[in-house]
Amino acid sequence: MGAASLRVAQAEEAFARALSARLPTTRVRVHRSGAVHAWTSVGELVFGARSGFARVGEVEVAHRGPLALAASEVARRLDAPDLGARCAALRSSVPEPLPDAGLLDASTCRRVFAHPTEIGHHREGALLAPWTSAYAAHYGLPLRLKATPSQPSVAFPDLRLAQSLFLRAPAAFTEWARGRAYLQDLGMDVGPSGYVDVVPTPAEFRRRVRALGLPEPLRPTFAPDPALVIPPARWLAHLRRRRLPIHLRAEWKYRLGAPAREVMHRVYAPWRVKWHTHFHAFGHDMSLHGLALHRLPAAALEALLERAGRARGRGVRAAADFFETTLTRRCVELWREVDEPEAFADAFERVFPELERALETACG
Repeated sequence: MGAASLRVAQAEEAFARALSARLPTTRVRVHRSGAVHAWTSVGELVFGARSGFARVGEVEVAHRGPLALAASEVARRLDAPDLGARCAALRSSVPEPLPDAGLLDASTCRRVFAHPTEIGHHREGALLAPWTSAYAAHYGLPLRLKATPSQPSVAFPDLRLAQSLFLRAPAAFTEWARGRAYLQDLGMDVGPSGYVDVVPTPAEFRRRVRALGLPEPLRPTFAPDPALVIPPARWLAHLRRRRLPIHLRAEWKYRLGAPAREVMHRVYAPWRVKWHTHFHAFGHDMSLHGLALHRLPAAALEALLERAGRARGRGVRAAADFFETTLTRRCVELWREVDEPEAFADAFERVFPELERALETACG
């Protein structure tokens, strides 16, 4: 468990102990607004973030009845030193957005992102630097850094079209403090539009996953490729090596391609969409594929990749599309159903047979 999520979990546990001294309590969660939910023997109690009163479900304490009376008694106890202090500590553990750490330019990239890549002998910063400059020149907006306890993460500007390429954050990572803390422990955060638009570099993400004691079913890594979009066969080949490729191009491609890019934008509209997709591949792959797939059960992934490896002809493209679209979309749906990261693996096991059938049908 990372530092942020551990802080929230400890505060929840301390509050649950204090509350259980008066009322049997099975679970405590804190909403990101600071409101506290407690599941007790008499029902769900909700303590307002500012008002200090309690209610059961939608029933205010002013209503008569045993649930309201119990809630009223607990609310009165909030003034007691122990329970009141624990509730205040729990609310103060709600994670704030990651603080801004300044602009991200080419020189900062090379200085800050020094992790080696899995492919070639590059440092991540050397690969990111030309992309960073090309991004700023293309949009007229710079990327920014967000401070984290370890290496900073990259924050994308709030571009309307770009946001749709990122993961719209599920409630598991937004509604509850522990989920938001877990997301930040991974080096990610949710922007004002509700999308995960703050992401770590691949090597930093892998380091954070290991620090949380989690397995690595797929290892994100920068994967330089001459194509504007990685072709399906090469993308699938990366996956079979347990690598999640994050696409960047060589520096000379960005430098020499800039004049042609401007011409093509004027005469061929789809070209702008292709470049838009490319410039946001890093954020898209990390926030959507990286986050959605990071708790896949290893045995299930192994079985899917083994079947994909036997695809031939048109089945190769179909297999790549399965991982790019079908599997990722199903995982995102599961993240929207669970209320905490630890519940994902069990939820995935329930839908695994249907995914096996879908891949078999796609590959023919």
